Amino acid sequence: MIIWTGWGVLVFVFALVALVLAEALSDAAFGAGYYAANSWPKLAAIAVAAVAIWLTGRRLNAERGRTVTLRSAGG
Repeated sequence: MIIWTGWGVLVFVFALVALVLAEALSDAAFGAGYYAANSWPKLAAIAVAAVAIWLTGRRLNAERGRTVTLRSAGG
């Protein structure tokens, strides 16, 4: 069973999109069946997805600044 919290589902989405795009691009560039016969397009797709996941994670987990409101003592 796969369990995630928050935006963890994006890992699956990014990986799936990267693999589908890699298949389409490699078959279009090198001929039908190239993606199935070679492993490097899959490895490249996973590497691209990993970078996208890392960048997205850094952005989503960025610490937000704290807002401080000052009030005067006299009210």
